[in-house]
Amino acid sequence: MLHPGAKLAGGPALASADPSSLPPSRQAQALDDLLLGINEWRNIQDVVRITFKAFHDVLRQQGESIRALERTVDTKAGRAEVSVALQQKANANEMAARMAEVRCRHAMPAKDS
Repeated sequence: MLHPGAKLAGGPALASADPSSLPPSRQAQALDDLLLGINEWRNIQDVVRITFKAFHDVLRQQGESIRALERTVDTKAGRAEVSVALQQKANANEMAARMAEVRCRHAMPAKDS
């Protein structure tokens, strides 16, 4: 089984290596090693290797989803912006009073002098 100081074949120690910092080709090679049961993975049961691969896939997908969310958050309005916009909008009572005023003006004929 891999221990914290174990090294990937031709790569940095696992304890100090951030998998996301590895180039994609190196990540793919490490995943292939896991699935094929070679290098440090040769004595690991299939169910464990497959579980690690599934976990890796889920983590990658979640990372991509988080990055997409982070990109969209910047385009959303904050609470303060929403509050200011809501304070500037007309409420129902003001709107009803303005509509009544407009109706009265259009209902009265204009006086000619």
